[in-house]
Amino acid sequence: MEFDMKDLRAKMYRRLNRCAQKGKVVLAGSSLCEQFPVNELLMDRGEAAVVYNRGISGDTIGGYRGRLEDCVYALEPGKVFINIGTNDMNGEAFDEAAFVASYRALLEEMRARLSKARIYVLSYYPVCGKLAARAEWSRGRSNERVRSANRAVERMAGEMGLTWIDLGGLLEDEAGELREEYTMDGIHLFADAYALVLDRLLPYIKE
Repeated sequence: MEFDMKDLRAKMYRRLNRCAQKGKVVLAGSSLCEQFPVNELLMDRGEAAVVYNRGISGDTIGGYRGRLEDCVYALEPGKVFINIGTNDMNGEAFDEAAFVASYRALLEEMRARLSKARIYVLSYYPVCGKLAARAEWSRGRSNERVRSANRAVERMAGEMGLTWIDLGGLLEDEAGELREEYTMDGIHLFADAYALVLDRLLPYIKE
């Protein structure tokens, strides 16, 4: 019997949601969200904010949209921080216009379902090209593609009246690449990089 690990993760969240508090903060996205040790970092800072991490590794915009019930809506959050779409950037067939349209549809649905929630759209992180090039699954995800997608998604967030939060500059070296010391594979981050991201997000989490 084969398991879809993304569906299995959503099922695990469905059970966790039974114990969750309503009206709190949700982090939504793919592996760059799932691997964010947000609660440990908050605890280390002595912060009492309640944040539910509902990232699903390997997910795409379309896949995550189908899992929003378990990942976001069931929690009835007061705030959602979302970063989804990096997996859509892989491969030579990437179509930015279709990508943005898909993301807009997800955000429009989320805004309709969560009319009282504040939605924050997070920028995509840069990549470390020489490390990312070694992985077959990340082929095509270049900093040029990431920067262009960020500009397009920032425009879309502005048109929709959503809050855009730029995170990329926190993690870049002088060449605009993800700093090698912050990443294990050119894409995914170590905890000290996430600590910088949390520093940027914390004022929004607490406002």
